[in-house]
Parts: sequence; C-alpha cells; structure tokens
Amino acid sequence: MGSMEKTQLRTILSAVRADIADRAQKDKLIFERLANFLRTEFPGIKTVFTYVSRGSEADTRRFVQCAAASYALYYPQTVNGVMSAVQAARYTDLHTDRYGNVNAAETRRGVSETAAGITVVPLLGFNESLYRIGYGKGCYDRYFERFPSTVKIGLAYDEQFCLFSPAAHDIPMDYIVTPAQIFRAPNAPYVFS
Repeated sequence: MGSMEKTQLRTILSAVRADIADRAQKDKLIFERLANFLRTEFPGIKTVFTYVSRGSEADTRRFVQCAAASYALYYPQTVNGVMSAVQAARYTDLHTDRYGNVNAAETRRGVSETAAGITVVPLLGFNESLYRIGYGKGCYDRYFERFPSTVKIGLAYDEQFCLFSPAAHDIPMDYIVTPAQIFRAPNAPYVFS
C-alpha cells in the first residue's frame, strides 16, 4: 500500500474512531479483557509499557491506575522520532503532549534500555494478520525492532478492523484486544511463568 493510500486510510479511520458509539461501555470491556488477559496468560510478567490515552484512543487511564499496584509501568517518550520507555512516577491526572509523551514531572528520570515484558499500543486500524495502522511516524515499529521480545498488545474498537496490506517495515501485534474479543496472531508468544 502506498503512503497516499495509508494517509487516506488514516483520515477515514480517525473519523471512524472518533464516532465510536457507547465508548464508555466499550472502554470498560477493553479494560476488563486486558486486565484479565494479562493476569491469566502472563502472570510472571511484571513490567508493562503502555501509552496514556488521549483523544479518541481506546482508554488506558483506568488500566494505568489499576495496574500500578501489580506492575512496574512505563510510558512513551519520543525524541527526534526515537521512542523510549520511561518509568511512571504518577498514575492519575496524567498529561500528554500531542505526540503521546507524558509530562516529565509524571515520570522517573532515566530511560529503560531493556524491553518491558508487555507493550500496550494505540492504533487507528488493524487487519486480519494483526498489522496495525498507526499515526505514520513508525515510532512503535522502530521500538519493536530494538526490543523484539516484548509482547505486543494493541487496543482497539471492533469498528477499527479494516483491509490493507502492510508495508515491509511494519511489525504485527501479537494480540489485539477489543470489546468483543482478543485476536491472537498465529505465532504469538505464550508465557506461563
């Protein structure tokens, strides 16, 4: 798929996501599925790198507040197109800039140079092979190239499913959690530790 087609698809998917009906109920279902999934399928993993939702993204703020008691949480910090994980210092009243970076006062100093066990990812759309359409900057793909062992979990509404062909540099999710189900890639890792 060419960049123009992806640009057009991003515009369409942004509008679809902005118009999601029953958002609060769907966010609650996503939160419950994600929390239960991590607890039952990955009980030994105690580090989670998660975005802090903004705008029409699937909500992670409730997850962040609840997960703080069980996990070491990390938030994205992107500088010059390179995304890193910075440890969370706060779990409520979080502020992000337009790129999803959390305010520096809400994180601890220092960047994690090891992969979190789980990475929770925002998206605009996803296909049957669990490739995602993100915001077009490639920050998550480059992060996954550096840390391929992290379990990649996208959060989405079911309405965000779409048909598209991924680019050569795109990296698929291992799982996508929606209000209705959890999609699993054929080669997704199972970690029972």
